[in-house]
Amino acid sequence: MNNKQLILLLKELQWLLQSGVHLLAALKLLAQQSALKPSQAIIQNCAHAIGQGQSFSMSLQHVTDNVSALFIRCGEASGELDKSLGHLCHYMQTLQLFYKAIKQALFYPALVFFSSSFLLVFMLLYIVPQFDALYQQFQAPLPASTQWLLDVTAAAPRWLAITAIFLLSVTALLVSLWRHSYNTRLQLEHLLLHTPMLGRVLRYYQHGKFCRLLHLLLAAGIPLTQAIQLLQETNESRLLQKALQEAQHAILQGQSLQYALSRTSYFETYLRDLVALAEQSGKLDYILEQLANYYAEQLKTQLDTFKQMLQPIMILFLGLLLGIWLLLLYYPLLQLGYAI
Repeated sequence: MNNKQLILLLKELQWLLQSGVHLLAALKLLAQQSALKPSQAIIQNCAHAIGQGQSFSMSLQHVTDNVSALFIRCGEASGELDKSLGHLCHYMQTLQLFYKAIKQALFYPALVFFSSSFLLVFMLLYIVPQFDALYQQFQAPLPASTQWLLDVTAAAPRWLAITAIFLLSVTALLVSLWRHSYNTRLQLEHLLLHTPMLGRVLRYYQHGKFCRLLHLLLAAGIPLTQAIQLLQETNESRLLQKALQEAQHAILQGQSLQYALSRTSYFETYLRDLVALAEQSGKLDYILEQLANYYAEQLKTQLDTFKQMLQPIMILFLGLLLGIWLLLLYYPLLQLGYAI
């Protein structure tokens, strides 16, 4: 079941619950109406698990992610599952729009990158060796730069394989450390957050996600301390988890949310200042929603800027590289033409 199908299923379930239909009866009705076999099997499994005494969140633990399970658990605890499903659908649609923006921003740069990589490999393995064979027939000394290019090309199959093996090994090592080493993941996340352009995108994404989820949890009636705890348990970022842990500790000691967030350098000043104003006015959930929308717009703007900057840089680099290669390859032929 993909995200679109899951959103549609949750919306239909929300409508049935708002109409007064019991959860088990609603699931059986959706299973009968579902035209997709995977969705039908999932709904039937959920209905069977609920009939055996399990909660709805437990029956969906192998289908949904941590955030979705969080909303469903909150709805079960508050007795307002229909409202929680509505909040969850809104969050999933927002996240879907974000992923779509990411794909649109990276599509053209990725196309240019892979096309240029294919062209460079084609020139190394096919075009340049033909020039090498041609110049060997003349048996004349070549310029040092052209000879260097031909020597590099002759060794290309070997160093391309070594480079590929090295990159794959480094990638596998980083993925393993990211998954299994807490301290290494903290350091890598800290490095990514301080990377130009990329760090700002990641920070806007994490800030927006934090504000959106906290707003929805508070709107569902979850107390602030419990909401912070739930966010800490379901968030994938180790840095944000650590920041939320420090914030929760301060809140349990009776401090305000603004003071709790200021204890860590993870949250930017603008967010903390608006949270302070929201606490004074008593409109924290509203301000959090506006902050989430603000960071979503900032994220979209940053992605567009990243796309606009990356495209000309990649095209300029590719043009310079190809131009230098062609100049080095044709320069001996030009010299030969002048000699004749």
